[in-house]
Amino acid sequence: MSDEAARFVWGGGRFTEDLARGDALHLVVVRSVLPHALITGIDVSEALERPGVVQVLTADDLDPLPRIPIRVGPTPRLESRLQPVLAEEKVRYVGEPIAALLAESAAAAVDAAEAIRVDLSPLDPVDTTSGPALWDEDADNTLVEVEATYGPIEEVMAAADHLYDFVFDTSRRTGLPIETRQLLAEWVDDELHLWGPTKFLRFTCRTLADLFDMATERVVPHRVDVGGMFGVRGEVYPEDYLVAWAARASGRMVRWHEGRREHLLSINHAGEQHHRLRVAVDDFGVFLGLADQVVLDMGAYPRPIGSRIPHIIVETLPGPYPWKAVDLRCRGIATSKTPIGTIRGPAAFETTFVRERVIEAIAARLGLTPLETRRRNLIRPAAMPYQVPFEPPAEPVVFDSGDFQGVLDRFASLVGFEGLLGEIRRRRAEGEAVGLGWGLSVVHSGLGREEKVSLVLDEDGAFRLHTSAAEVGQGLDATVSSLLSHTLGVDREGVTVVSGDASVAGNGTFSSRSTIFVGNATIAAVDQLKRMARERAGNSLGVPEEGVRLTSAGAEADGEALTWKELAPLKATGEFKMERPTYGLSVHLAQVKVDPETGEIRPERLWVGYDCGVPIDRTNVMDQLVGAALAGVGGALYERLVFQESIPVSATLADYLVAHASDAPEIHAYVFDVGSPSNPLGAKGAGEAGLIGAGAAVANGVADALGSRGDGITRLPLRSEEVFFAASSGAEQDWPG
Repeated sequence: MSDEAARFVWGGGRFTEDLARGDALHLVVVRSVLPHALITGIDVSEALERPGVVQVLTADDLDPLPRIPIRVGPTPRLESRLQPVLAEEKVRYVGEPIAALLAESAAAAVDAAEAIRVDLSPLDPVDTTSGPALWDEDADNTLVEVEATYGPIEEVMAAADHLYDFVFDTSRRTGLPIETRQLLAEWVDDELHLWGPTKFLRFTCRTLADLFDMATERVVPHRVDVGGMFGVRGEVYPEDYLVAWAARASGRMVRWHEGRREHLLSINHAGEQHHRLRVAVDDFGVFLGLADQVVLDMGAYPRPIGSRIPHIIVETLPGPYPWKAVDLRCRGIATSKTPIGTIRGPAAFETTFVRERVIEAIAARLGLTPLETRRRNLIRPAAMPYQVPFEPPAEPVVFDSGDFQGVLDRFASLVGFEGLLGEIRRRRAEGEAVGLGWGLSVVHSGLGREEKVSLVLDEDGAFRLHTSAAEVGQGLDATVSSLLSHTLGVDREGVTVVSGDASVAGNGTFSSRSTIFVGNATIAAVDQLKRMARERAGNSLGVPEEGVRLTSAGAEADGEALTWKELAPLKATGEFKMERPTYGLSVHLAQVKVDPETGEIRPERLWVGYDCGVPIDRTNVMDQLVGAALAGVGGALYERLVFQESIPVSATLADYLVAHASDAPEIHAYVFDVGSPSNPLGAKGAGEAGLIGAGAAVANGVADALGSRGDGITRLPLRSEEVFFAASSGAEQDWPG
């Protein structure tokens, strides 16, 4: 067990809730209970008379009313629909903030919040197919339209030996960190101090600085431990402003602790996609044409991620296969539901399920094996770097490196695939409904383009590396500490990583980018510090810089030595830039058992392999793959945010199901080093690779277990009642291949 893991096991974590002072005020957010309604009145008079209440804030108290900005992919239409920090005139989803109440204690705040009277005049809810406009001037509620095309799609479809049509649906889900959002804010000498933000630290600081009309440097985030991030925590939400505003208005520290139901109502949602596909192949199963019309439920407002999710959908649909022509279109619709944003493996989890289910369905119809169908269609190593030839205005997608066939073959050998097939045949002969399912995906990592770090040699002879990237449980501190000690040639005890330092220019923690950007910037900083150390040692010892040799203890030349402490202080800066992300192939294989009499699905074993480039910390990569794979099982079988007429009915852990330890299959992970020419370390990110193909593999395993009745597996998460009806639809299983 690592020192970092032991710290948490023995209760050494310092979370935001642990840091609040006893005199801190408590904030409670009053939220809409209707998905779409006019606000006809807000009466806070009774609440203000309750004991311990300090202040109540509504939209009428803010002029101008702040709105949450877009960080990625802003468009005029999105910019005109930004979410206000408190609803004005109309509410557009259950959980939208209407008022904020500040009190001396949590109990007083909750009690008084119930006394706020909000009069709502209901309006018809809005979904992707019906309902009134969320904005008067926008009759069809379209927020974003994105397309990615190339090749003569009509000609390819017309000339193909086979055309297949499919419809797929995926449900809403969320990241569900074990620690809900916690925020502390305090103003000290015109500086805003924050505890709790993570992920996009500098964007959070810049946004709050703009909203409060102050310099970014005066917003100071403090490092805290994070009980899970998974993409959903760390965006800028209305509460970030409300807590900071309350601290300034009261002149005291303010704390906000989000309840689990509140979290499920208001945190980023994701995943609600509807696909209508047409696929063209030849008699040998060679992929020719792919056309897909996607409708994405984006919820009531654009999150800071802007239009990025629709772009990811069309970019990831082709996968690791060189289609001759594609026509991919995604329309993002505004609905009266919680806004969507990023979660771990954003959009790609769903698109991989869709594409990989199509492949196995086609293989079954043509009498081909799923493995060989994929293998003959994969992009060849000689084609690398491979540019997916999307036509403008689609952004270019370039796979920087990879040996997709080699990775797949090595993976099949390591898992003993031929032996698994024999085992499956034997068990089927004994009457069991068992199957094997594949899921392949190309995983991008390393967005953000640039990062800086600061490396300091302290006067006591110790090294400190500062980065704005945050430690959110992905092992950043341990990985960079190991890299730093190795490149400096010093003991691990002599180095410290200070992550989450927003004073250092950087883009934050997302898209599995930390090792790539922080790691390569660290190498640059070490090189600079070594040059500085040699120069200082040479001047001190009276020898040319070239004659100085650095050691674990410091520097030496001509029999004389200086310790690192004697060379201190030194400060170096490292910077790394990368224009495009790097890509690696992830491969999943699931062994699944189905009970035809009940529809129960039991994943028995799950294998995951990933080309992670050069693994800087192999153990950490393996741990991330296993943890993410289990999260993928949850997304495949359990996690589903259910709405009835836009009202959420699964906003508790009694209704929003998650995978338990007893549900976990036996998981095996394999790391393949193909390397990446895009960065000096040759690294690729690993945080999302274990998850993205897991849902597809489990779904394909269920379909394989059902034989010819597996065509009914067309949505995630898989539901036992649908499996039961599919299993009951015919007399006997008919397993192709």
